[in-house]
Amino acid sequence: MNNILKHAQATTALVELRREGNAVLLRIEDDGCGFVPPAQRQRTANGEESANGLGLRSMAERVEMMHGTLTLRTAPGQGTAYAIRIPLSAERREVSGVRRAPAIRKGVSS
Repeated sequence: MNNILKHAQATTALVELRREGNAVLLRIEDDGCGFVPPAQRQRTANGEESANGLGLRSMAERVEMMHGTLTLRTAPGQGTAYAIRIPLSAERREVSGVRRAPAIRKGVSS
């Protein structure tokens, strides 16, 4: 959300969090200026990427730690959409070798 406010020049943003089967889905979309995804960026003469994309890389690493997936759709002038899916399974509770207690679900509706 911070990047939408700081960089996107968006007039509308959508944030949706919902349970889908055995996973949680987070969708964030905006109608802002979009950007060139890191995989399509030019590298500098010494082969390094610019500092841009560090927030995206950090987000992707955190999603991977939770055995989730991150999908990005963006292009200059086309807005940006992220979809993050995190599984709600026993495997998910073990992160970095730390056993997590099962979540207490009280009054959860699908």
